[in-house]
Amino acid sequence: TLKIEGTNTAARPKIILGTLRPSSVVGTHTIESVDSGGANGGEILRINTDESFQVQTNSETRLHLNQASDNGRLGINTTSPESTLHLLSSGSDTGLIIEADTANDAAGELKNPYIRLTQDGGTKNAYIGLTGDISTWPDGGPAIGTTNNSLVIGFTGSAADYNENIQLLTNNQVRLHISSSGNVGIETTAPDSQLVVGVNRPLRFGIGATPGSGTGGTISSQGDFTGGWANYF
Repeated sequence: TLKIEGTNTAARPKIILGTLRPSSVVGTHTIESVDSGGANGGEILRINTDESFQVQTNSETRLHLNQASDNGRLGINTTSPESTLHLLSSGSDTGLIIEADTANDAAGELKNPYIRLTQDGGTKNAYIGLTGDISTWPDGGPAIGTTNNSLVIGFTGSAADYNENIQLLTNNQVRLHISSSGNVGIETTAPDSQLVVGVNRPLRFGIGATPGSGTGGTISSQGDFTGGWANYF
């Protein structure tokens, strides 16, 4: 059914699309298009029951919005979104493109693609993105040492907020740790100098065209170095 409510010219009519429901379900199942009430107008598409909303093409669900009781997750090409946004493609690659500065002009250097990760009430902010100008974050904020058109990953904000670390993990274990002061740890999360290697297995540095083969020389140790460096060349 189709119902139009409202005759006041100051407020646009409300369009109600009614749909049939099973007799065992109590209540009216409607989809409404209503005035948002904003100064510049606009419309709100509203479902008045706690149910999912879908958009289909060629009898296939392309967009699925979970009901509010399931946190309102949005699925693209999936009806079972497992996160706030879930993209799925069963027959081809699944990609997400974030594009900026399509004109490639000087003004566009301050318009950059990036992803911002934030938590703790906005006090912790991390970015993954491309810089447009030197010494800036992708959003244009000041940064030390960045070059234009570079990929940057890191924390930003006030001095108290971006004092965080960056870590890379494999097999559920930290393998590379970069502290907020710039120290780098390999298999240690407490590097106290520019580079600290902490391992529980033999440590080997390859020197030359074929590291580890003996060509060009190697440095190996099991545990602490003892007896001077000469013993390890």
